[in-house]
Amino acid sequence: MSRHNSGQSTNTEPEHCRLNENMIRIEQLDTIPHFFALLTPDLHWYEIGTEGVKLEYSEQEESEWQIKAQQILAEYRNDILVGVDCHS
Repeated sequence: MSRHNSGQSTNTEPEHCRLNENMIRIEQLDTIPHFFALLTPDLHWYEIGTEGVKLEYSEQEESEWQIKAQQILAEYRNDILVGVDCHS
C-alpha cells in the first residue's frame, strides 16, 4: 500500500499525491501495512505504544500493536484504508 521510498525526500508534486494510490478496501489486504496509528470511521484514534507516536518502541509494543491493528482492521473490514504521511 505504501509508495514511500526510503531513499527519496517527501514527494508533494501532484503526480505523487494521488488518493487512489494510497487507499485499498481492507478486505483486499494480503498483509497488514506498517503504520504507527489508526483513525477509525467513528473517530477513535489508536497508536503504537503508550507514550504517543514515536519511531522507537519495544518488541512487546510492536507485537501488541500488530495484534491490536489486526483486530481493528477486522472490525472495519468492509471499509477503506487510506494511507496518509503526516510529516514533512
